[in-house]
Amino acid sequence: MNETFFSIICPVFNGEKYIQQCIESVLNQGYLNWELIIVDDGSNDGTSIICRRFLSDKIKIFHKANEGQYKSRIFGINHSKGSYVIFLDSDDLLVPNALQKLNAIILRENADIVSFNCETFSNSKISLRNGRVINKNISINNNKELVEYYFYRYFLFSLCTSCFKASVVKRAIKDKTRNFVGKFGEDAVFMYEISKNARRAFLTTDVYYLYRMHLNSASHNKSVEFVQYRILNLNFIYNDLSIFFPPPKEFIFYLYKKISWPIFNYIYALALSKKYGIFRKQCMITSKMFVCKKYLNSKGVTGFFSKLVIKLFKTRLYCLLY
Repeated sequence: MNETFFSIICPVFNGEKYIQQCIESVLNQGYLNWELIIVDDGSNDGTSIICRRFLSDKIKIFHKANEGQYKSRIFGINHSKGSYVIFLDSDDLLVPNALQKLNAIILRENADIVSFNCETFSNSKISLRNGRVINKNISINNNKELVEYYFYRYFLFSLCTSCFKASVVKRAIKDKTRNFVGKFGEDAVFMYEISKNARRAFLTTDVYYLYRMHLNSASHNKSVEFVQYRILNLNFIYNDLSIFFPPPKEFIFYLYKKISWPIFNYIYALALSKKYGIFRKQCMITSKMFVCKKYLNSKGVTGFFSKLVIKLFKTRLYCLLY
């Protein structure tokens, strides 16, 4: 039986608390045809000491100056040898036998991308998200349908809940991947560039990834800067999509529920940080922001209904804040 060689890319910065569990989740895979590339992004705690305990012909560790997760992933890709790439964050875990199941899907589907569900867990008393966004197994055989499912239906922006053909990822790096804005939210742009270079994908309802939620994770980062960059990057993606991959007819039903949240979070973060001047300004221009208006117009929805959707969004915002 043929076996896929997986390169698992794991960037880490000051991850001494969780990195051992992360590595052990890879070692505990029943499937053996893999390499783990740990990119230490300038850690100044005990991360490096812990990682060195696991050095082998299958586990490699590289040290570099601190440049952020995106550049660490690129570094790992450039030092990888696998035919498929998996991104694993240093505080998360792979489900046992995830690689074996991914190998079976890749051989059966010849997919450029295999996406799967995740489950969230935490040792802290914080609310958990539902990571099971894929509700049926889907085989995709053309680029237009692939982009539709990833960016209009399921909004699969996370790199960690997909496995990618290495050649597709390397093509994406050479294209527009560097066009993301700022230091945060680059996952979505990177995923978009990979998707544009892919042709075949398979979405499975299986859970292969365990996402740890804690107070220092990106999901709990309430900084204005973080949320601002996230919405700017999503804005870039959907502006590009409207040109090359216009939304399907039913996209309007997903708009309010799915796409408005980053704008909502951005303005909410401004209010939390007491930047009231900027907050008022953003509330006033919400109706002009791309993701709230451009798609309505592109579907021929203008006038009263367009204004009503935006008005409802603003009303919800004001009710929460005040």
